[in-house]
Amino acid sequence: MNIHERPSADDLFGISWMLVLVGWSIAALSMIRALYLSEYLRIEPCVICWYLRLFMFPLTPVLMVGLFLFDRHVVFYALPLASAGWLISVIHLLQTSVTTPVEAASCSPIMPCSETQIMWMGFVAVPLLWVAVFSVINVLLIAAHFSRATSREYAA
Repeated sequence: MNIHERPSADDLFGISWMLVLVGWSIAALSMIRALYLSEYLRIEPCVICWYLRLFMFPLTPVLMVGLFLFDRHVVFYALPLASAGWLISVIHLLQTSVTTPVEAASCSPIMPCSETQIMWMGFVAVPLLWVAVFSVINVLLIAAHFSRATSREYAA
């Protein structure tokens, strides 16, 4: 099939589409979780968490539009957001797990970024969840890109 042709009905729900669907599901659940923590439980997010939201929240509509339009290039739109979010989440995780003598200048005095507010199962904090979510989304998007490149539906 030519790259400019629309995929046939047999090719629409291929492995790359399913991988992007799982990535969209994770992004949507992460967005709902972040809103639940801040709006329902009234837990004030730190400054770095606001930046993480800046990269997570747009992933949901970007991936959804790519899924519904069967856009083959959705990976190129979503991967920069997910990669930047992963980088910031790793910095946030290091800031909360490694003891630093000086508080980061980007954090507000009301809610310091190094303070752990929620701890699930004794070791899972919100920064670790952000790292896990962005890592999984990055892996899924990269896998979707490479499965697309090797599948028969995208062969010239």
